[in-house]
Amino acid sequence: MGEQTVESNTVIISEVAWSGTAAGVYYEWMELYNTSGETISLNGWQLSDGGDSTINLTGSLAEGQYHLLERFDDAVYDVGADQVYIGVLSDGGETLTLTKDQQTVIDTANIQASAWPAGGGSPNFFSMERRDQSIGDEPDNWLSNDGQTRNGLDVNGLPINGTPRQPNSTWAVEPVD
Repeated sequence: MGEQTVESNTVIISEVAWSGTAAGVYYEWMELYNTSGETISLNGWQLSDGGDSTINLTGSLAEGQYHLLERFDDAVYDVGADQVYIGVLSDGGETLTLTKDQQTVIDTANIQASAWPAGGGSPNFFSMERRDQSIGDEPDNWLSNDGQTRNGLDVNGLPINGTPRQPNSTWAVEPVD
């Protein structure tokens, strides 16, 4: 399959570990997911928090695949990052915006720029997972990882309460009406 012109919601922000992991609050990571039926070039795309973190994305993302962004290359110790970024996600909440060509908005997470609608900090450090791939960035379309469906270890060898590079724990939940 070839690459295609991208339309909104062909790539989604599927998961955000804004609080880090039990190994430390700075072990943050984010995940993109390709919901389209085509391979998409991420060259010229950006993921930004509108502040200290603007990530220039690279590479291609195949149909049904994940693009894992880690703040440190070992934020998810046993799952390799597609890209490592600098900057800090605010624990109080902020908006993440995925754009192509620095102008076309493809997706957002927490568009209200208020407190994160899901996820959690100490002691469990749950990631924030998109509930339904076909629905946009609405507060009730984000849930915390269920603490049972997990993938990856932190740098201390403990399981992460998230699903980096795997289907979200919340994708098994009833779709949002």
